[in-house]
Amino acid sequence: MIAALALIAAIFPVSFSASAASNEETIYNYLTGTMHLNQAAASGALANIYKESSFNPNATGDGGTSYGICQWHNERWTSLKNYCNNNKEFDKV
Repeated sequence: MIAALALIAAIFPVSFSASAASNEETIYNYLTGTMHLNQAAASGALANIYKESSFNPNATGDGGTSYGICQWHNERWTSLKNYCNNNKEFDKV
């Protein structure tokens, strides 16, 4: 994981807040542990999330029509929240 985070830091040389670092680590661990992605694939996903929201789960964009770490648009955001709320293995959003 250290190499993946170093790669992200090299591509996007900024400082992260403590919460961003925690979100980054949680996402990386999920991608590599649960989804079994290799380091390169997980790093690509992390780079995309960084560009979308800097790992801020409360980010909004596109004039207030996209939300969250991956900048889901209105319909997708609503569908994601509904899915999570209807599946007990996910925290309520």
